[in-house]
Amino acid sequence: VIGVLSAASRKRTEAMEEFQRGGREDLREKEFVESEIIREFLPEQVSSEELDGLIEGVIAETGASSPKDLGDVMKVLMPRIRGRADGKQVNAAVRAKLLQ
Repeated sequence: VIGVLSAASRKRTEAMEEFQRGGREDLREKEFVESEIIREFLPEQVSSEELDGLIEGVIAETGASSPKDLGDVMKVLMPRIRGRADGKQVNAAVRAKLLQ
C-alpha cells in the first residue's frame, strides 16, 4: 500500500512541475491538493539529517567506497526508508556521499 501511495504522490509531484512549466497554474493547484491528500496516508518523511545518518551507516555496513558501489548501498538502504523518502533524492544523496 505504501508503494502505491508513494508512486501516486510522485506522479502528482511530477505533474505539478510540468504544469508549472507550461503555465497551467489551475492544473498545478489541482495536483497539489491531490498530493497533499495522499501524503496524509504516507509515513512521516525522513529528515535530511536522519537520511545522512542512515546513508553513512549503510555505507559503513556495506563497505562502499566509490560511486561504483551505489547499487549495493541503495539495495540495503531503500527497504529501510521505503515510503519515507523520494528515491531520486536518496540516490543523489548517496552518490554525493560516495564521491566525498
